[in-house]
Amino acid sequence: RSVLEAFAAPVFDMARGDKLLLYTDGLVDSFNDVGEKFGRRRIVEALKECNDKSASDTINHILWQVRRFTGPRQGVDDTTLVVVNVEK
Repeated sequence: RSVLEAFAAPVFDMARGDKLLLYTDGLVDSFNDVGEKFGRRRIVEALKECNDKSASDTINHILWQVRRFTGPRQGVDDTTLVVVNVEK
């Protein structure tokens, strides 16, 4: 299997109003003070609250939700988010 095949992505259609969220494991693996992960479920919940928000506002909202969850503790992993809003 070639390197290109290993990283080949599926093809899918997106429609007006759709959002695409790409993130690193630092987001899903953010822990609170009792050792609980932020997890995919909370990411989905935060994203659902952003239907009418810009890509920038969506990122800010998700990061705020992570911050509320983790409290003042520093993350142990880097976190990268990319949001694409389909407008046409």
